Parts: sequence; structure tokens; C-alpha cells
Amino acid sequence: MMILKYIPLILIGLLITSCAQAPADDAHAHGHDEVKLPFTAYSSQLEVFVEADPFIVGHNSNILAHFTVLDGFKPLEATAVTLSMVVGTKGIRQTVSQSVRSGIYAFKLQPGTAGKGQLIFDIEKNGQQQQIVVRDIQVYTDEHDAIHEAEDVIPTSSNAILFTKEQSWKIDFATDAPWVGGFSSVIKATASIQPSPANETVIVAKSSGIVNFSNGMLTEGKAVTAGSPLLTVVGKGLVENTEVKRHQAKAEFEYTQKELKRKQNLAEQQIVSQKELQQAKADYEKAAAEWKNLKNNLSQSGEVVSADSNGFVHQLHVQNGTFVEVGTPLLTITQTDRLLLKAMVCQSKLREMATIESATIVTSVGNKTYSLDELNGLILSYGRATSSDSYLIPVNMEVDYVADLAAGGFVDVFLKSAAKEDALSVPQSALVEEQGNFFVFVQLTPELFEKREVKTGATDGMRTVVTDGLKSRERIVTRGAILVKLAAVSSSIDPHAGHVH
Repeated sequence: MMILKYIPLILIGLLITSCAQAPADDAHAHGHDEVKLPFTAYSSQLEVFVEADPFIVGHNSNILAHFTVLDGFKPLEATAVTLSMVVGTKGIRQTVSQSVRSGIYAFKLQPGTAGKGQLIFDIEKNGQQQQIVVRDIQVYTDEHDAIHEAEDVIPTSSNAILFTKEQSWKIDFATDAPWVGGFSSVIKATASIQPSPANETVIVAKSSGIVNFSNGMLTEGKAVTAGSPLLTVVGKGLVENTEVKRHQAKAEFEYTQKELKRKQNLAEQQIVSQKELQQAKADYEKAAAEWKNLKNNLSQSGEVVSADSNGFVHQLHVQNGTFVEVGTPLLTITQTDRLLLKAMVCQSKLREMATIESATIVTSVGNKTYSLDELNGLILSYGRATSSDSYLIPVNMEVDYVADLAAGGFVDVFLKSAAKEDALSVPQSALVEEQGNFFVFVQLTPELFEKREVKTGATDGMRTVVTDGLKSRERIVTRGAILVKLAAVSSSIDPHAGHVH
């Protein structure tokens, strides 16, 4: 009975001892299949992201490769993929002809040689070959060493966000390194959109009369084609009837024509002097010019006003039924192929204006961004002085017409001078703003991103200088950054949904 009495106490002591030792023994007690090593490599066309078991001589390693086409950042669909593991002069390989999921290919290799090596992916698609290489892999001889060292190299961060390849493939997404190079100083301004003066025509009345719109419909913004009738100036019924003038001009022309012929005959007989003949000729030419002008511009119903080019009615200067006199502006027709952007800049920037070489244009509709080169644009001129109406100085640019630019509207412009110094810059789409602070998502692996605050400098509307918080060798999310942010805070998004391991 005494022995039985102490048995529970012995068992309790053993349990306490084993529990106390468990943390020390379990500190690196992960199995070979629990640790996954991430590898990333790039070619000019592809990204490969590899998740693999630690490579150990004599052990099978499961390898999962995600292939992304950099042009569009969508999954690669290949006919066959061959994976070769090369260590020194020895290697093993496996070919798979079918993906486990779109863009994802699974391999299983058993290394036979320890040391530094590389993974070589040979990809066949539609009869064409591509290759991408993952360098500096390590094959171990001991499983414990492999797992221990693998845990030390796996990237971690307290701000890390998991965003799987399957998620990024479904959205407008891209990553890239920051750009380092000359960055231009920038002047930001607002520009008005106006028709190009070279492409604008004012049509004036060539006779007096009442304006009568063709078909009763003529409005600003109406598209017109060259030669199409727009309105008629009708003089019938007025005291100064243009139709009467037309008949008078015709009669005068016919009279002077006959008179000229008569005096030419008399001159041959030396009955009239050369002075009288010259006067008759001058009267005829004057009457002929007046008759030709009225005949070409006035029909029986009045003066028909037609468009002289393709374009649209930019402005109507008269209303239907208005009386106009000769020379009165009727309407302005604008061709749509070119526009004038007029930016107003502070006087303090006058010295910088001489160095302006290009510009970025941001539309107010749709918030679209264009470079001056994209719109076949050029800097026309800049003002050298202010006026009594404004203390700002104008900068004039001419650009091609696009649907986002409407005459009469406004755009934001970033006037760029010649590049002077090297700077690290990122696309505007890479920056996420939170309460006045800016963040980027730095790629730890193609599925793991670190949210990091950065300090920003000048911007040209398309790229922004980063003065602190980012290195040139780091890769960041350049498109889809806001969705990566949402993935971190949305409980409705399961980062492992559909992910293949």
C-alpha cells in the first residue's frame, strides 16, 4: 500500500519534468515538411516564385513554382516545364506537362550532392523556349542544420501582409524596383483648355439680311463637315434687299461688258481715245468683280453660309432671326485635332520657365494622366511680363485632342524643367496616403509585403521622389497597392483562399 501511495507522486514529477523540458526541445522541433523556403528570380519576361522544402541530401523536397508574365502580371500557361537542380557538376531534373493550377507547377526532387547550387527552369510554350534561373540555393547533409538555417533566412516583419499570387493575378497588379535617375524640378499649375488659334475659323456675313438657321437647328458643339450649309442670310423684304443688289450688280456687269466691246471697236477706228477705252475697261473689271462676288455668295434665297472645314461649332455669335450687316461675325468653327493649354504660373517661377522642357497633364475628368509626348505636344511660349488683369504669367502648350480634354475646361499641369540630379522615385500608384503620411508596400516575397512609411519630395504628376524609407534594390508594389492595404484590414478576404501548398 505504501508503494502504491507514492506512484502518483512519481508520475506527477515525471510530467512536470517533461513539461519543463519541452520548450527547450521544441525550439527547433519543426518537421522537414513544415518549413518552406521562398526563392524569387526574374528574367526579362518572367517572374518565378518558388516555395520549397529545405534541400537535404537523400530527402525528397516538394517544390511549388509560381510563374508570372511580367507584361500584365498574369499567370503563365506553359506546355511543359523542366526543373533542373545543379550542384557543382552534378544535377537532377524533372519535367511536368501540366500545372496543378493556372500558373503553378509542382515538382519533387531528391538531391544527391550537398553544397551551393541553382534551380534552372526551362519553359516550353507554343514551341518557344524560355529559361529562368534561381541562384544560390543550399543543399544540406543534415536535416537539423537545414531546418535551423532555413528558419533564419525566411523573411519576417511585424507589418507583413500576405497577398497570394492567386489574388494578385486577379487584379491590376504589378511590382517593380524604384527608378533612380535624373528628376526634373516641377512647377504645378492649373491650365485652361482652349481651341488652338491655328485651328479656329470665324465666319462673317458677306451680305446684310436676316439670319436663318438651316433646318432651324444650329447649336454650339454641333459637329460639322466641310461644305455643309449652316445658315442663310436672307435680304428679301428688307429696304436694302440683297436680291436687288444682286440684280443691279448683274445689270451693271452686262452693261459695262457691252460698253467695253463697243469702245474697243471704236478704238480700232480711232473714233475714241485710249483714255476712254481704259476707263471702260476699268468699269467692266469693277462690275465683273462685284457680280462674281454676289453670284458666288448669294443664291436666289440669300447668302448660304457653309462650313469651310471639318470640326464643331465652338461659338454662335448670332441667334436665329437676327439682322446682320456685312462683316458681322456669325459663328466660330474649331477643328478638334489640336488644343491650346494655357497655364498660369506665379511670378516667383519666372527664372525656372526658361528651362521648362516637358509637362505632365492630369485631367479633372477621370483623373487620367498624360505626358506631353503622349499628346504630341510642345511648349509654345511663356510670358515675360504680367498684365493689369493678372499677376500670373502664362505658359502656352499645344496638344492633340483627346476625349478627356474639352475646350473650356481645366486640367492640372506639372511643368518639368531639365533634369539636374539623380533621385530615387516611384510611380504615383505605388503610394498610399494615410492621414497625411505616405506608405509603400515593400516585397519580402512575391506573396508577402511589408507596409513601410516613406518620406516624399517633389512630384511630376506621374512619379514622386522618395527621400527616406526605401532603397533602390528593394522591390515595391507599383499597381494594386490599395488592394494590398485592404487585404490587411478586411476580415472578408482569406489570404489562403484557393492557395496551393
